Order: sequence, then structure tokens, then C-alpha cells
Amino acid sequence: GVDGEPQISLVENTGPGKMEVTVIAENFEEFVKSLIKKPKEKPFDFKKLKEMILNAAQQAFVDIIDKYGKKNINAFALYTDSRGSMLSAAANTLDHLKKCFDEFPDEEAFYTYSTTEWAYEGEDAQDLFEPISAQLSYHASLLISNARINIFRNKLLDTCTAGLADLKQQGYFKEKCGHDVILMVNISDGEMTKAKQQEIINVLNP
Repeated sequence: GVDGEPQISLVENTGPGKMEVTVIAENFEEFVKSLIKKPKEKPFDFKKLKEMILNAAQQAFVDIIDKYGKKNINAFALYTDSRGSMLSAAANTLDHLKKCFDEFPDEEAFYTYSTTEWAYEGEDAQDLFEPISAQLSYHASLLISNARINIFRNKLLDTCTAGLADLKQQGYFKEKCGHDVILMVNISDGEMTKAKQQEIINVLNP
């Protein structure tokens, strides 16, 4: 193998005094992985997912404003991880945002839309999003390439964005807390491209 491990080979007797050697794996780990067959990947039902996201997002927002007060909440978001294998909610407050602006006056855009810097990330929302995360995690585990993972994750981001845009158009957030709120969809470990981030910002906060 590349690092000195013995290769896994198939040796066949092809005739008197003749042997044919076929390398079937560079090392034992690669050989074992080749024996593992994952379930066949099925098309993911993003239409059904959107309905689940709408229900969970609405309840999460209500729970957040009930716990922390309507007046101070100024932002709400959905976020996933780099594989698209989970989903949860985040929220920010005017007080927290002002504190960030005071400390970092040249980075207002960053602190406005970066959910990892918000006051509440995943706050009391895990149970609401657990059925969604279970489906996402299972499907993501079937994806065998980074390209497929990125396509799936980006489709998830688009579905979340469309869901929040629908709720905003219906006036849901303003009705529940009495004022407009900043909306965002994000990746928790910061792997979203600037172009994708700006696309989401433009859709949700025109």
C-alpha cells in the first residue's frame, strides 16, 4: 500500500506453474470498506421536508418569543451543518446585536447575519427539529461523494430559505412579535460561500 501496508491480492492458478495476481485493494481498510454495501440512495422528498420545516420553525419562533420577550427579539434563523445532516433554529436580540456593534463597529454585517454569533443558537429547539434531523442524517449517510453532499446541503438551504420566505410573506413573524425581524439560513461551521450567503440575505431581507 501507499504507507507500507500489505496489499490485498487475489492469486489464481491459471495453468501448470502459472499464477495470476490481481490487486483488489491497496490495504486491509480499503478492502473492508469495499465489502460494506450501503442502502441504495432514494430521492429525498423536499416537498414534505418543507412542510415539516414550516411547522417546526413556527413553533420554535413562538417558543423563543414566549421565553425571551417579543420586543427584544430581532432575528430568527434556521441552520444546518456542512453535510446537511441536521437542522435547528437560532435567534438574536437587539441588546446582543448592539453589544457586538459596539465592540466591532466595522463588522456590522458579519454580526447581523452570522448565526454562530447570535444570542441563542439551538436554544430549546432540538426536540422540535429532531424528526427532521433524523431524516436528514439518514439521507446524508447514504451520500458517497462530497459533490453529492454539497448538492444535498444546498438544496436543504434553498428549502429552508423558501420556507422562511413564505412565512414572511404571510406576515407570520410580524404578527407574532409585533415587528419585522431579520431572517437567515446558515451553516453552523461557516462553510457557506459569500455568494450563497448574499443570495439568502437578498431573498429573506429584501
